[in-house]
Amino acid sequence: MPSSRDIIAAVVSADLLDQGAELPAARSPSLGWTISDAMRVVDELEAAGVLISGGDVWVLERPGRVQPAYANWHYDLDGGRIGAKDVHDAAAHARRYIADLKPPSESATLIEIVCHARANT
Repeated sequence: MPSSRDIIAAVVSADLLDQGAELPAARSPSLGWTISDAMRVVDELEAAGVLISGGDVWVLERPGRVQPAYANWHYDLDGGRIGAKDVHDAAAHARRYIADLKPPSESATLIEIVCHARANT
């Protein structure tokens, strides 16, 4: 199964990928985005039919050093097949979570997005 980073790299625009920051402290090679860029990533993943299964919030302590904020969300998928409604609902859930964040600084907050797969067609 491809990693979240592989799925994101395959569908998200190059300029938005370039805005992602490496998250060396993550469990696997991952990128994190500012809140506004994370919202754009959610939009592009939804448009491509990718299910967002959750995400993690990271704090940029200084350039090159991130720490988990111990804040995250997940989307529970009912059943084994991923449909367009699941993709839409998961994206809406991600948007609500990200929009409700109250970080001390947007520039010091990075959002890692975890993807499951594309919708079954």
